[in-house]
Amino acid sequence: MTSFTVGRGEQADVRLNHDTISRLHLRVTLVSPGAYLVEDLGSANGTWLLRDERRFPLTAERLGARDLLLLGDYSIELAQLLDAYQQGAQPARPTPDADSNTRDPFSRYIRSEDGRYVRKPK
Repeated sequence: MTSFTVGRGEQADVRLNHDTISRLHLRVTLVSPGAYLVEDLGSANGTWLLRDERRFPLTAERLGARDLLLLGDYSIELAQLLDAYQQGAQPARPTPDADSNTRDPFSRYIRSEDGRYVRKPK
């Protein structure tokens, strides 16, 4: 594996069927054993790194397999994406997070005019 793409479109190597994931959302490239370059490919809803219950915007970052990513509103460990790619690009399952307690994960979001999901005002 040198690199693979993640998104919901047919051209992605690993397909994740979620409304907030772009057709081609990000690229993962092996840079050294255990280290990967994760690059956002201009996704509409962004790619974020989750650490210590905080999220950091990610454009291109060197990460380890256990780092937790947020693709739009879809959280997943980098290791799960790597496993999905190695198993023939089958869809990966999301990692449970604090927002997974609600029945409808979009109940707190609305779609803005530019097509992005944003939190509903309180």
